[in-house]
Amino acid sequence: MSEYEIELRGSLDKFQKEKLKKYLIKMVN
Repeated sequence: MSEYEIELRGSLDKFQKEKLKKYLIKMVN
């Protein structure tokens, strides 16, 4: 796996976590 792919995967994970956080906040409110 290239460094680029690792970087891409890292930002995707971050994006998913942000989406999940927003979703959870919506559910709570």
